[in-house]
Amino acid sequence: MRKRRGISEIVSALVVVAVTVSGLGLYVALSEQRILGDVKSVHDAIQTSEDQINELVEFIDMFREGDEVRVFVHNYGFKNVTISNVFVNGTRNATDNVTIKDLNGLEINSVPMGKTAEIFLNFTDDGDIPETVRSIVIRTDSNKLIEIRNDTN
Repeated sequence: MRKRRGISEIVSALVVVAVTVSGLGLYVALSEQRILGDVKSVHDAIQTSEDQINELVEFIDMFREGDEVRVFVHNYGFKNVTISNVFVNGTRNATDNVTIKDLNGLEINSVPMGKTAEIFLNFTDDGDIPETVRSIVIRTDSNKLIEIRNDTN
């Protein structure tokens, strides 16, 4: 009988261990990126939710003067409310027709915290003027939807 040295068994065991360890290392590295990505997604969702909670707008009044609709709102939330989109009567995108002014008539970019502002919807250059404005939906920069319901003629 010949004596076997067992070198090939040792080499094959080392190769199996090396492949297993490298596979586990790759799995851990990829999982870490996914886990960190999920943590960031959760953080972003919580931040967006907090922003939406802090955006509190109260509708005061709405007036129609010719081709212009004026909406007075008061921000009683804990952050400035920045308007990203405005929809009239549920479907019509009026974002390009919007101007926000403070009560002194100065144009502003957002409704300041603790202040009242006037939102102007100007349909002068638009052939598709709504007969009656029943609702205005404002989408803020944190994707909160604020609906203002009123009938103005």
